[in-house]
This record gives sequence, structure tokens and C-alpha cells, in this order.
Amino acid sequence: VWNYIDALSIGLQIAALVIWWDFVLTKANTFECDLRYDVYKDLSSPARLLQNNYDTDGGIFSLVPDSYGADLDRLAAMYGAINDMTNQQILYMTLNGINIMLTLLRILKLMDFQPRLGVVTRSLGLAASDLGHFFILAMIIFLGYSMMAHLIFGYSIKNFSTLGLAINTCFEILLGEISVN
Repeated sequence: VWNYIDALSIGLQIAALVIWWDFVLTKANTFECDLRYDVYKDLSSPARLLQNNYDTDGGIFSLVPDSYGADLDRLAAMYGAINDMTNQQILYMTLNGINIMLTLLRILKLMDFQPRLGVVTRSLGLAASDLGHFFILAMIIFLGYSMMAHLIFGYSIKNFSTLGLAINTCFEILLGEISVN
């Protein structure tokens, strides 16, 4: 089992490095954002404030394919690029979070060689079954409280409006953060 944990940890480290260098070399270095995108025709006009920026001649719309919505397309492309970079960063952070857990397991394995430090790993090994059952029961109770908070407070408090937000908020309350309102 320990060899599989080592191999998985090393594989995740390599995958995270590849994702990081892909982000730096292909996405971050080529990303450009203009300071202004002229999507609307005139923001200071008293009427038709949100009229799109396109060419007109004599009050009749002439849709020139090259200019109609070009800035809006560039703005949408920029938002798409930001979304891609954000998703790649989320993947990178998730892989690193899993890898930190695996590295902690590897450290526990390395502590086993020393007699006094090995007491910790042997104790955890003997108590693994009981700890597993405890964490399963604690998770069931925690999810029950989160669902109850969502059902009771979800309609009035934004932090409990979805089940995911209720789980996050209950976890923050468990850690001592009580400012829910």
C-alpha cells in the first residue's frame, strides 16, 4: 500500500508541475486585456443608455459584419480566457491539496523506522478501524446539521441558501467563525 501512495504522490507532483508550466507558458504569458471595450454606443446619452455600438447611416441600422459587436466579441473572448485560466488554477490547487495529504502519509511511513516516533504510526495503525468508524459517524452527523441549517435558515440567510454553502458555513462555525449574518 505504501508503495502505491509513494507512486501516486510522485505522479501528482509531476502532473501539478506540468499543469503549472502549461499555465505559465501558454496562458499567462499570452493573456492580454484591454483597458476599455467599447460595447455601448454612448453611456452619457439620456435615452437608450445600453444601445450597442454599431454603425448607423441615417437612423437605419447597417450591420457591417466586421464591426458589429467586435468589441463585445473581444470582451467575451477575454472572459473566456480568464475562465479557462481559473479552471486550470482550481485543478492545480486541487492536485496540490491531495498531494499534501499523501505527503503527510509518506511522512508517517518514514517515521516508522525510529522506535519512539514509530509509536505514533503503530498506534494509528491499530486504531485505524475505530478512527474510520468515528469519522464516518461524525460526517453523517455533520451533514445532518448542515441539511437542517439549510432547511431552517436557507430562505433567509444567504450563507445557508444552498446545501454547499450550508456545509461551508457549518464547517466555519465548527472552526469558530460565528459571523453568519
